Amino acid sequence: MLNEQELVLRIHDFITNSSYEQLGIGDYQGYQVLKFFERPYSILTLVKLIGAKGTQNVYIKVYKNFYKLSQKEFEEGIQSDFETNVFWYKQLSTFKGFTTFKPLYFSIPYKMIITEECPGVNLHGLIEKNAKIYSIPFTLKKLTQYMYQAGKLLKVFQEFYKEEEYYELPLLIEDVDIRLQKLVANPYANFTETDRKKILDFYNRHLEKASKIPIPMKYIHSDFAPSNILVNKENMILHDFHKVKTGPYLWDLTRFYHQLELFKYKPFLYSPKFISKLQSAFLEGYGFKENTLHIHFHFFLLRNYFTHYVGIARLDGLPFKSFWYNKWVMFEHRRNINKIIEDSS
Repeated sequence: MLNEQELVLRIHDFITNSSYEQLGIGDYQGYQVLKFFERPYSILTLVKLIGAKGTQNVYIKVYKNFYKLSQKEFEEGIQSDFETNVFWYKQLSTFKGFTTFKPLYFSIPYKMIITEECPGVNLHGLIEKNAKIYSIPFTLKKLTQYMYQAGKLLKVFQEFYKEEEYYELPLLIEDVDIRLQKLVANPYANFTETDRKKILDFYNRHLEKASKIPIPMKYIHSDFAPSNILVNKENMILHDFHKVKTGPYLWDLTRFYHQLELFKYKPFLYSPKFISKLQSAFLEGYGFKENTLHIHFHFFLLRNYFTHYVGIARLDGLPFKSFWYNKWVMFEHRRNINKIIEDSS
């Protein structure tokens, strides 16, 4: 957490800059800290700025040089992050119902970016709370509408990339194998070299057929998931653009789909049938016309299973309950992975 002096200096730097006028709250009168978050890469403080004509909540993000970059690289990264946020704010603002946090100001000396708060409820939290087996029909219908909108949001986001480029599937196999090797090396994963070869054989067996249909390159968010989307009435608010790059359109599509799939691992809380409806609504909103049994979809969906598998197989030091839950999830992952391979054969 920033100490009071550090925070006051940064607020003063902002309010004495013309960027402060964007808030339209009049002459600065004071501030109130609402909450803060300490992360490995940054310190994020939500502050209410008080003006003569009103108030406005803003996020003050102070960067840490976590990777020990040179001063030049570190400063260029802060500026690039701000410019990326400006780009996506402008792009998404052209579409009704979609937006992101409005970037207001950045300062290299103070290693900070300031953005306007965009109130909303986390979509992942809404699913956790309202997709339960005893939820009322109206709530379930609303969630389905949100999934449809999330699909539209991803489509809009991707379509800003206009270049005609196509993805080479051997790159995916290399990426998958990195994860497979990590699983083989982890004794907790219960994943053998034979399992690895079986997966690679599946990809290579279908590679020629799969390569006949081009896979367009688009913008990929890299972390397009319910946890990075806020909902404010009918508006969808996407954030966290620092990993945006170009890649195959199925990258984010299957990631979001897989994030919903994980709710099925708790059938005593969430109805698998309803979660499937949410997945269908998401794909419909996106305009995905291929079958989820299509080999392309399976290729990329499997990658998400392996990525998640690697993460949960780190069992050292976990509490008893978490340890055995993760073991259960790994069992389910292996079962689902085998089913996908069988369905594609």
